[in-house]
Amino acid sequence: MLDDYLIGSVGQLSERARHLLAAISKQYPPEFRALAQTCRNQVNELIAEFDSLINDARYQKPELKALRLRAYTDLVNRLDFIEPREEITVDYRPGEVELVTQHDGSVLKLRKLAADYDPTDRISAISHLQLHQARGEIVTGLLYVDPDAEDLHDHLATVQKPLSQLSDAGLIPGSAALAGINDSLR
Repeated sequence: MLDDYLIGSVGQLSERARHLLAAISKQYPPEFRALAQTCRNQVNELIAEFDSLINDARYQKPELKALRLRAYTDLVNRLDFIEPREEITVDYRPGEVELVTQHDGSVLKLRKLAADYDPTDRISAISHLQLHQARGEIVTGLLYVDPDAEDLHDHLATVQKPLSQLSDAGLIPGSAALAGINDSLR
């Protein structure tokens, strides 16, 4: 039974890793290519190890089932693991460009918005992003804010009282209200 579970689960995880690999394989700007290659290499290693769990003859021996399970657990954890690294911070003036070397050696070109930048002009914000993306720069700062945006609580018509202070009757709409909500979503 455990073998059936492992075989099915390993197949699903291999497929998940292949989907992840396809997402990494998209074309990236030059500043991300080294990072993308590092990610592709690591995912390819995981896929090969998943395949090994199913096809390697030494894992088929009954006395090595515990080893196979440990290897499986290790691979599952590695697929979801993001290695902790030292935080990278930069401090630079508005309007300046800063080159930031990442842990894998790739370099990001960050451009902080100028002090006189207007974040309320939507078209200008999009143009600004495209212009600097064409230069290989990543723009940082408050790029756009809608000056006429409605407050989220007003938009959603939420209650003023904190939810933690509402009674059960205030939190549970009842079957008629729930039916009305479901009907409105059909």
